[in-house]
Amino acid sequence: VEETYELNINTQRNNVEIKDVILNPASSVQAGRALLATVRVKNFGYADEDDIKVSVSIPALGLRASDYIEKLDGSAGDNTDITSSEELFMRIPGCATPGVYVMDIEVEYDDGDEVESTTKSITVTEGDLCPVTGTVPTVQTGATVITVGQTFQDVPLGEGGAIYPVTIN
Repeated sequence: VEETYELNINTQRNNVEIKDVILNPASSVQAGRALLATVRVKNFGYADEDDIKVSVSIPALGLRASDYIEKLDGSAGDNTDITSSEELFMRIPGCATPGVYVMDIEVEYDDGDEVESTTKSITVTEGDLCPVTGTVPTVQTGATVITVGQTFQDVPLGEGGAIYPVTIN
C-alpha cells in the first residue's frame, strides 16, 4: 500500500533570539569606569524585522542604554543572518558599592509586540574616583607636613589662571 500525504511546515513569522552578549571589560569593571555591551541577535522567523530595539540595563545602579538595529532579514531557510548592535555605553558610578549586579538585556521587535530577554552578572570592583568629602588631603613624611587647600575655582578657557593655597610645615 502506498499513500501520499501533503505536509505544510512553516517557521514562525516573528522569532528573534539573543545569541550572545559581549561585554568589555568581560565580567568585572571598576567603579567609575565604562562598561560596553554589544548584543548579537538572530532572526529565526521568516519575516524581515525592522527597527529592533536593543536595551541593556543595570537597575540597581540606575543605568540603561539602548540602540536600534534598522533591519534584520528573515531566515527564509538560510539561517545565516546574525546582526550585532552598536556598542552600548554605560559608565558605572564612581561610588558604586562593590559587588555582583544583574544586567538585563532586552530585545523588542515586531513593532514592540514581542520581547526577548536574558540576564548576565557583572562584578563591580572598588573604584579610585569616589571623592572623600569633608577632609583635606595631607601628605606627611617625617617631620614635614604638606597641606593642600580644598578650594575649587572656575577658570575660563584661555584666560588667566588659578591660585591654590599650599602649606608646608
